[in-house]
Amino acid sequence: MGKLAHIGRVLAGLLILVATIATVGTPGSAQAAAGPSPGFVVGRAQHLGNDYPWETLGQFEHQDQGADPWNEYYGQCDSFAAWKAYENLNGSGAGPKTAPKPAPKPAAYPAPNWSPANAAVSNVDQNTWGNAGDWVTSARAHGWVVDAVATPGSIPIWDNGHLGPVGHVGYVDDVYADGSITVENYNLHANGEYSKFHLPRGGGPETSFGATYQIPWPDGFAHLADGPARAADGTVLPPELPVPSTTEYGYAYSPDVTLVGPGSPASQFSTTGSWPTRPGHGELANMRYTPTSGSVTATATTTATWRPTGLVPNTCYRIDAFVPDNYSDDPAASYTVSGLSGTAAASVDENAFTNDWAELGVYRATAAGGLTVHLDNRGATGLYVAADAVRFWPQPTC
Repeated sequence: MGKLAHIGRVLAGLLILVATIATVGTPGSAQAAAGPSPGFVVGRAQHLGNDYPWETLGQFEHQDQGADPWNEYYGQCDSFAAWKAYENLNGSGAGPKTAPKPAPKPAAYPAPNWSPANAAVSNVDQNTWGNAGDWVTSARAHGWVVDAVATPGSIPIWDNGHLGPVGHVGYVDDVYADGSITVENYNLHANGEYSKFHLPRGGGPETSFGATYQIPWPDGFAHLADGPARAADGTVLPPELPVPSTTEYGYAYSPDVTLVGPGSPASQFSTTGSWPTRPGHGELANMRYTPTSGSVTATATTTATWRPTGLVPNTCYRIDAFVPDNYSDDPAASYTVSGLSGTAAASVDENAFTNDWAELGVYRATAAGGLTVHLDNRGATGLYVAADAVRFWPQPTC
């Protein structure tokens, strides 16, 4: 987990427009249930997928990076759930799904309103939902149905202490004929990251980011305009195949952000010399590290190289390197970046960053869309330098 273990925080408003859904089997009771759903809706959600518009913000509990339009800190589980409920309530294209990341929150959103029964209520409901584990009570208090029925697009809720000290929330992507579900969420491991897991009825393991969690069945499902996606003829779309119980390790970034690092194809990330792996650490949970060479002038033979694919030719990109929380104490980590204008050096004081991004600068890709980042182990004796994720996101100018 990250430096802090807080998973849920305050919730405020979305909009109204509740859609009705049909259940398969016997409907669940009006009370939250810790066991398997007695009834469920087979299908896939209308807005499944990691389209969260503030990805990369709020990672590792960096709450100083701001809050979303519903007063949720970026990267928290309830910020992601609020975004998904907002999509349910407003339909596709409701928000800035392709906003550049990192990005400030959009200025224009409809007035928040969580109450399905009172369209006149706007900001009154701000800051009243509490932690994620309070959502069963809060949702019912605002007129929403919370029961034991798993439906595509519903918000699964784990009470305080059942999945972290302040509970947890997510989004149900798929419900299968056996009653199992696929859940996507943020910050399950207190790192502000997206992950996705298949959960059998009654619960099961989740193994993203190098750690194993035993996930209990949700305590309830909140229904905020949820329901399965349908084809043009009204047929309910079937659920997608269950995903392995491992995260996408950060690679679900939106198309305008390119992330490369340990776990990428060898053509995109490679090393020479000895770079041991440190499982469970780093942006991609698979960081590499190596001792410094003892010299700042000798030719480096231990190197790490990032070569992203798919960059837009002649486009300016800001390049950031992720500095993990251990084996990273070189005060002058030696990066070089090669692009259209040649090769430039970029030094990073790793002691100034802990589970955070260090900017290397803004560089223009070549006419073939090429940008290459190198890191070597030149440095004073007795230190370590870390190699982890490097992200590339487009800028209007260099």
